[in-house]
Amino acid sequence: MFRHHLETTVDDKKELQEVTWKRINSLDKLKNVVKVRVDHVGRIVSVGEY
Repeated sequence: MFRHHLETTVDDKKELQEVTWKRINSLDKLKNVVKVRVDHVGRIVSVGEY
């Protein structure tokens, strides 16, 4: 499971699924993942390898 790094609890609330956490059961869902770098405000600074 991938969660936000500032999340303080590990409750699996159904209404927050796909918003604050994602469940990945197979590597096929990670096939087209792109690495991004964000600044302290949350803006995307660069896309791809850096």
